[in-house]
Amino acid sequence: MKNKILAVMYFLFWGSVYSLTFGPLIPREYYIAAINPAFLYLLISSPVLFPHAIYTFIKKPRIFLIFASFATLLSVAFCFFNPQYYAPLFFKTLKTESFFEPSYIIYRDRDEPIHHELDLKPICDLEGICDVFLPPDFQTKSKLPLIFRLGHPGDGRDFDQKKLLTLYSRTPSECIFVRSGILDHMISKYPTKTFSVNDKKIFREIAPYFPKLIDELKKKYPIDSEKIIFTGFSMDGVYAWMLGLEYPDLCSGVLAMSAVSYPELIKDRLGNLKSKPTIVVRAQRDGMFPFRFNQEVNTGRELMALNPKSEWVLIYGKRHSGISMYWPKYLNILLSRL
Repeated sequence: MKNKILAVMYFLFWGSVYSLTFGPLIPREYYIAAINPAFLYLLISSPVLFPHAIYTFIKKPRIFLIFASFATLLSVAFCFFNPQYYAPLFFKTLKTESFFEPSYIIYRDRDEPIHHELDLKPICDLEGICDVFLPPDFQTKSKLPLIFRLGHPGDGRDFDQKKLLTLYSRTPSECIFVRSGILDHMISKYPTKTFSVNDKKIFREIAPYFPKLIDELKKKYPIDSEKIIFTGFSMDGVYAWMLGLEYPDLCSGVLAMSAVSYPELIKDRLGNLKSKPTIVVRAQRDGMFPFRFNQEVNTGRELMALNPKSEWVLIYGKRHSGISMYWPKYLNILLSRL
């Protein structure tokens, strides 16, 4: 029994050594799949098995070659334990990024934006504040793109403002950035309710307020109607996507960061935005995976099939919250496609 246990450990040991040593010679996605479990196993087993490995290599080269051959199959098999890892190999239409690649973000020294606060009461008959961030010289501009964020009620207004300021400072073109504040009203209206992005009733209740707010923004500011982007992160990213599908003529594109696609108001209506570029950026280590991964992949493929300018992007090595660092990058990409 002892020898059998040792043989199994020995086999896994060489599989891990092979994965870590020769991984760069095989497709990157396989290597990424194997590197984490292989490294962990080596840490645990090395004190016991390292002497055996050296002995086998020197005294029994034939056995070593046999184990090396099986290890090749083992390292490839690692990727099948989780579909998140092998998706790029079998779904060629998906755009993916490895955690070995940096996120290229454009930094630009710019003057602080002008901050306007709009009372939602006379506009939408709601309690709340809409935050508007404008370039200092916005009055001299004829038309500017509008980056319209719905606002994450869970993060709070102050936190969302900081995110918008980050986007403002890292966007090369002059834009108007808005946090609607409308979702805050739903939190105050239903203080004990647990919100779900798949709650059609809530979405139907808040959706009609947004056209009113955007119309008011167009009256007050020099907004280019051909360059209006709905965006958000996580919950309000999902709502931004649904809002674009609800009112496709109201926006020019959608950027949904860490946004799920399982709500029926999304996956059953993707065709509504087929003429508008949509970019959805997800984290490979998102907590929503792997439970809905196949559905997410299929939705991503359908999204990109509808419009060549649309993308469903999977970022390797990142968790749900880590996707926010890619927000400026993909905002710039989407602006370039309008």
